[in-house]
Amino acid sequence: MILAIFGVVGAALMLQLFSQVQTPRSVGDVVITPTSLVVKDPDGDDRYTTEEATLTIIVTDSANDRVKGATVSLSGNSITDSSGSQVHGTTDSKGMVGFSDLHLEVIGSPQPVVIKVEKAGLGERMLNLPVVKE
Repeated sequence: MILAIFGVVGAALMLQLFSQVQTPRSVGDVVITPTSLVVKDPDGDDRYTTEEATLTIIVTDSANDRVKGATVSLSGNSITDSSGSQVHGTTDSKGMVGFSDLHLEVIGSPQPVVIKVEKAGLGERMLNLPVVKE
């Protein structure tokens, strides 16, 4: 009888303990708009460029909650901001970061722009954004 009571109490305590354990979160979906960047060669010199490209990125975690304070950086195809600097930003309270006046230069075959999302406690995620010649 005493063993049965200890068994029931022990099981109840274990259930309560496990119900309080949360699944670890990680960077979840990253929504990128537009879904590709277009580069053009207006003078036919096989040097494809774009100026004033704009990107909006929304970051969520694995529970589908928007992530504030995630660092987002872009690299590849000589992508820079309007001042010629490396492109990076931080998501706001809505999990969003926007980039405007982006400059790209492609000679030869375009490679994707690499988007890296990092947040302490959630890890990092890398995505490729296609670059298309037009």
